[in-house]
Amino acid sequence: MKVHITNNKWLTVFIAVGLVLLTVTPALAWWSSWYTPGFSASYSPGSNLSYRHGQENSSVGGGTEKFASQMKWNQADGNGVRNYSNNTHFFIFCGWCLAYYTHDHTDIHHKLDGYAFGSNMPNPYYDWDDDNGNGWDEEGEVTVVNQSFPTTNNMYFFDTYFLRRAAGSGTVYETPAVSAWAGGAYQTAYYDSHESLSYFTYGPQNNSDITKTGAPYSLTLSTEPFPILIWGADGSSTLNVGVKYPLQTKEELSSYVQWAQKTPVTELRAAGIEQALTVVTFNQPVTPEVVNKLLEQGASFAPTIVKAIYTDLNNPNPDTNVWTIQTNVEEGDDYLRNLTEIAVDIAANTLQYDTSRQNLEMTGIIAITGWLPLDLVETLNQNSLVFLADASPSYLRMVASATEQTSTIQNQLEHVQFLPDGFPSFIRASFNDLYPHLQLFSVFKK
Repeated sequence: MKVHITNNKWLTVFIAVGLVLLTVTPALAWWSSWYTPGFSASYSPGSNLSYRHGQENSSVGGGTEKFASQMKWNQADGNGVRNYSNNTHFFIFCGWCLAYYTHDHTDIHHKLDGYAFGSNMPNPYYDWDDDNGNGWDEEGEVTVVNQSFPTTNNMYFFDTYFLRRAAGSGTVYETPAVSAWAGGAYQTAYYDSHESLSYFTYGPQNNSDITKTGAPYSLTLSTEPFPILIWGADGSSTLNVGVKYPLQTKEELSSYVQWAQKTPVTELRAAGIEQALTVVTFNQPVTPEVVNKLLEQGASFAPTIVKAIYTDLNNPNPDTNVWTIQTNVEEGDDYLRNLTEIAVDIAANTLQYDTSRQNLEMTGIIAITGWLPLDLVETLNQNSLVFLADASPSYLRMVASATEQTSTIQNQLEHVQFLPDGFPSFIRASFNDLYPHLQLFSVFKK
């Protein structure tokens, strides 16, 4: 269900800011010609003249590297995708599961750090991964949690934005795949051959700063009702932690929500923690004014991730005219401006629209992540606009902080930064909003 912005004061401000940005001259972009890629899997966009990709010199500042994929499916290839999303298949890591189309952009030379996504694929589940433990997210992927996708011969886009962290040349692989829920995240079940994009960047650091890691390790804690997984690699400067929960049915989603509403807050409060990194998923798109009002009790609230839906005003096709943009938010940044920059860049460079007018209009914000007082987390979970305020990232960080692995990393680092929950920043909780699954299962809080 879409909720369009109705507050005239806010809308006027947004359009005014947007028009200022929209008048910039779009940067030149490099795109491949249309071609049939080397993809051969039944789920890949492999029909004739169905694919192109490119590296764009985006209009977003701050040392940004952008990679973009544009694709469509014919009927046969689309059936291949829907075969996985509508029929269970057996995978070692989840048994008989549904799987969904995934598109991946990975910097194999570990010089880039991802921070934003944009796509018109429906119900996108975005995920960043730090593959080599250097603290930079060099792998970005979208999993399309939708059982009707793709519709035949419609054009779909996937854009990733990276910050340049190290100097030199490198390569980004983009790979079609199908992924199934593995408890806490989507895991690749099958992947096709990759296409390559080269880049060269004058980064602020040199290649000697890129972390070399040793053998991977993992530890599973048998907590109830969901186990907790801790993983990393020898010599890595980061430690990962996530909760493993099933998410194949409406009932499994509800079970996780019931746990997340109670256990993290209870355990954190018992440990004397007052603030938690919290993922707030809304029942439906809400305006920034609504978001700010809901969160005004958290005087020090600083969003770290925000996710919003936009409508392409130039495209009447409801299958492809809804864009979902997600961006990280650095301390001191205006999250609305960050979103607007990405939306303007997509209009100017990906869609190549006339930038003298507004092209992508915000429908509303669907999820936001940031530091919240535990009292406010509980209040939000009683609000009919909020599907879930999930403080599990800080709870998971607390659990991981008590392990031997945390002590090992802490001893090898010269300086350790601590976040507002009191735990080291090198402990990275795996988390995501639940909006794609809320839509998939049509589970709305009354």
